[in-house]
Amino acid sequence: MKKSKLQILATIISISIPIITLICVLVIVYKELTYKNNIIPIILSLLIFSKAFIDFSTSGLENSLLYLLITIFYIQFFNKNKTDCEVFKKEDYKLLKLSLISSFIMLTRMDGILLILPALVYQFKKSQ
Repeated sequence: MKKSKLQILATIISISIPIITLICVLVIVYKELTYKNNIIPIILSLLIFSKAFIDFSTSGLENSLLYLLITIFYIQFFNKNKTDCEVFKKEDYKLLKLSLISSFIMLTRMDGILLILPALVYQFKKSQ
């Protein structure tokens, strides 16, 4: 059975997008956390070379997107930079950004909220 060029292209795209997203997430985590702890590169290396982790993380687009959104969420959560927004207080603006990212996580996968709910509740209590 001969595959058409369109089927081959679709297969290549469906395999490459999750892998590229996973690499981007790992690079972001590595850049954000390397200066804080020397064990992070070792953990990332183990994850990259784990066949089970690679198979699970590239098994669908929603898994890769969930990893990316959770990484962005926690980077924003741990970000200590000042905000340029003059309308909101710093805590309220941070809560607004985290709420927006968490809504994207909920749209991606409903069970993803369990991974960020403690941080979101903490930020909500902090902004009160």
